[in-house]
Amino acid sequence: MDERYIQPDTTRDTTSGEREGVWPATVWSAGGVPGRELRMRVSARNHFVGLVQARSRGAINTEVLLSLDGGEYLTATVTNRAAEHLGITLGQQCHALFKASSVLVGTGEARLSVRNVYCGTVVDLQRGPVNAELTLRTAGGLELTAMLTAAAVDSLGMAVGVEAFALVKASAVILAVE
Repeated sequence: MDERYIQPDTTRDTTSGEREGVWPATVWSAGGVPGRELRMRVSARNHFVGLVQARSRGAINTEVLLSLDGGEYLTATVTNRAAEHLGITLGQQCHALFKASSVLVGTGEARLSVRNVYCGTVVDLQRGPVNAELTLRTAGGLELTAMLTAAAVDSLGMAVGVEAFALVKASAVILAVE
């Protein structure tokens, strides 16, 4: 199993006949109340595990830099209260999750204010009549899943093998610790 990307425990058929992943259960603290935990599966298609390399506290938010396998980095911005509740420290293992709909995809060159920019190759494209699910793999092996419209797939010329980039705003990343 590729440890940079948490694979589904199993797959199952949906009512539409497609296959979907059954993701590992994750324990979450409910509202920061001690002893009140929830064991659940999450729908976020992007789940990475990394080590905290930097933590920068601002007036309201804390920016957390995670190092991922393959030499990639991911920046997350969480509220100061969330960072304190999680007890985020340097060198700590941390899970980062974000939905496929939080990933923007593009081609060519662009100057952007987004903290997380990943260049790679489209390795999978599942197209529906309205939306498409795209998987982009970086040179370091990181795979990101994005949801985009079928019209965007056409206008960007997306297909397996196309060089593209994926963008994830730091504020879209959810952090979790064990």
